[in-house]
Amino acid sequence: MKKVIVFGAGRVAGPAIRTLLERGHQVTVMDPVLERARRHVGDHPLGRAVQGDALIDGPALIESDPPDILVSLLPVALAVPAIELSVRYGISQVCPIYLNTARHLEDQIRRSGVTVLGEVGLDPGIDHISAARTIHNIHAEGGQVESFWSVCGSLPDHTANNNPLGYKLTWAPESLVGASVRDAVIVKNQKQVFYPRGETFRHYTLEEIQGLGWFEVYANADSTPYIQQYGMPEAKDVFRGTLRFPGWCDFVVATNSLGLYGQKKMSLEGVTFAGLVRQLAGAPAEAPVHDAVASFLGLPSHGLVLKQMEWLGLFDDRNIPISEGGPRDVLTCLFYEKLLLLPEERDLVVMQHRYRVFYPETRRTVLRISTLVERGGAGKETAIARTTGIPFGIGADLILSGRVQEKGLIGPTVPSINDPMLEQLEEMGIRFSDTEIEMD
Repeated sequence: MKKVIVFGAGRVAGPAIRTLLERGHQVTVMDPVLERARRHVGDHPLGRAVQGDALIDGPALIESDPPDILVSLLPVALAVPAIELSVRYGISQVCPIYLNTARHLEDQIRRSGVTVLGEVGLDPGIDHISAARTIHNIHAEGGQVESFWSVCGSLPDHTANNNPLGYKLTWAPESLVGASVRDAVIVKNQKQVFYPRGETFRHYTLEEIQGLGWFEVYANADSTPYIQQYGMPEAKDVFRGTLRFPGWCDFVVATNSLGLYGQKKMSLEGVTFAGLVRQLAGAPAEAPVHDAVASFLGLPSHGLVLKQMEWLGLFDDRNIPISEGGPRDVLTCLFYEKLLLLPEERDLVVMQHRYRVFYPETRRTVLRISTLVERGGAGKETAIARTTGIPFGIGADLILSGRVQEKGLIGPTVPSINDPMLEQLEEMGIRFSDTEIEMD
């Protein structure tokens, strides 16, 4: 029996913890909210819930009962300190961190003799292992990947898509706000195209996913490392992006232009939402907030974006419920109020890869399309929890079983993880459907 410590018992923790318990591992879950940890462990004889802060109380827990592996489900901001715990105690770890953000720790991880498996989950995670396998198969058939297009979205199911933003949160609002001002890089005609600080939302396209309808698609983070990671140096176009229902991108552009993603702290005592928005728009206190924002942004006062802002509560004459913070914190408050997926509502996960493939021997060009669609919620596990959490459990189990021999900082596309994880996900019902279209 192997021992596992899981740090964090948030929205995606349940499927990860259950996967580990079902495989006979002893699992201790640490979270600042004890009831949250207990909910995921239940009365399983191999499970234990502990209250504590991973970075403050985690070392004592590790020292009192050393585990064989750590699973970090902590927020992104705490991912690097969690990896430092693995280095300090010589214990392998599975975590969601983007590999590029942990490169400065790579030598320390290697010297400590541990395995740190990053980019595990849905996106990043399942996107990597599914794409890497397909590209390997294309090359084995003698094909060349001319272009690669990959998108993913965690959305409300159509039955729960009932607000003007077309979006509901199944993950932390803080992460959504942070992602709205992230840089993005794609490759077009073998040249890099850079979108700084949320500019990607100005360059969205409309794309149809067969059977699901039309979505906005915008570039997400840096696509360039995956040319090497997926082994497709011949690709002329590489795009990794995010799916949203129509109306989201213009809202993000407008709120970003207004300064609502700013982090500069200020006193918010006695400040109303409308008052803060007037201030950001440079309008006097007596100005109608709706007209002030329309004028500042150069938008029609009757347009959708202004109506979205009004619905969210940005024009409300009520006090902001925090005494200090930046505009980003205020926007996060409203997301918590208005955008959380309710327990009785269903969510939707959509992932699609498109590969334009050229076969030199036959001079054929085909478009391969792989699509993953998962629905959840309505009193059961959400689709995002299932597709994000289960890969953590599988990844940790593969390391504990000795099937992963690689040491250092690695991603899920290494052969010892890629195929076994994808096969196990398929056995659990998480699988892609594939189609192929002949191109002229």
